[in-house]
Amino acid sequence: MTVTSLQWLPKHMEVSSNGELLDEPSGEINQLITGSLDGQVYFWDLRFKKEIKIKSLKFSENTSEKNDDANIEIDKKQLCKFFCGTEDGDLIYANWLSTETSEEKGSLSRVEHVFEGHYGPVCDIKRSPFFPTIILSVGGKSFRIWKEGVSEGPLLISPLSTCNLTSGEWSPTRPGVFFIGKRDGTIEIWDLIDRSNTPSLCQNISSTGVTFLIIHQYKNKTRANRQFLASGDDEGTLHVIEIPKNLTKIKRNEKSVMKNFFEREESRLGYITERKAIRAKEKDSFDIEHAEIKTDAAGNGDAAQGAQSQPQENQDGQQGMEGEEENEEERAALKLEEEFKEIEKNLNNDQENLIYQMMMKKSPKKLKRKIMIYKFRFNL
Repeated sequence: MTVTSLQWLPKHMEVSSNGELLDEPSGEINQLITGSLDGQVYFWDLRFKKEIKIKSLKFSENTSEKNDDANIEIDKKQLCKFFCGTEDGDLIYANWLSTETSEEKGSLSRVEHVFEGHYGPVCDIKRSPFFPTIILSVGGKSFRIWKEGVSEGPLLISPLSTCNLTSGEWSPTRPGVFFIGKRDGTIEIWDLIDRSNTPSLCQNISSTGVTFLIIHQYKNKTRANRQFLASGDDEGTLHVIEIPKNLTKIKRNEKSVMKNFFEREESRLGYITERKAIRAKEKDSFDIEHAEIKTDAAGNGDAAQGAQSQPQENQDGQQGMEGEEENEEERAALKLEEEFKEIEKNLNNDQENLIYQMMMKKSPKKLKRKIMIYKFRFNL
């Protein structure tokens, strides 16, 4: 698939066909490494096979060589390790040379660690020219600064940007300065001596996304200590910008300040990791105690429910007796009402009979008239 990165091997480093470092490199730059979207990393040599003299290097525990350019000691075992990024936002730390090598089988590549850092494809990875173990990775909407050998996580995480980041580049003269290219055509300049939460300067150079950044410094007499930043964009345009002197001239004790800064961030990260482990143990202990308390409470609740069931039954019995008494009272009241109605009916009948008897004593002519009067009076 598509080749996404290309890196030339330095002149003091040369790799044999089975992945081992050569004891006597040619002193020329003839080899390069490529990475692609199919997850493969390839080593290439520009020379014909017959021109290559293979002299493999047998490692020892204290084998190292001195780099004249950086004036530092480099462990040759560390030269076989490299960082690479994925489309998923992971930063992979791998070693192409196994600890046990064989001329017949060759070297076995292996991944030592995978860091889950970015929320988008990793677009650029750069190593600090002042601190070889400090790594800048750019991907998604943020960048991260890592330290080789620290597996707990990144030392520094940038705030999320409004658009995706595409590239990054360290300053060759200032340990705490680096440049970040963005998809909206803006370049951010970060100065960790000044601040670490926001960029110190932003410069828009294009209407399309920045795709690549590289810095070149002139050291001749005509252009002494002048730095130029070259950047490409999505339209195929190359932009060359001169970097101001305040971003090129190193400040007093800047390297030691940045060294203390990275060491302090490493200590902070270690403390946070330790506290997370302690808090996880405390949470587990709390969960166990809480589960035991719940179990005891459930047992006590069952016993209390059993003890409360008997009073509840008695109470239900009392309520049933009271209900029966109320029903009896209602029946007695209805019976009494029926008796009163019967008495009233009997009284009415007796009164009517009495009226007829009285009428019979009167004359027949006046009988009808008297009956009507009495009926009206007594409402019969």
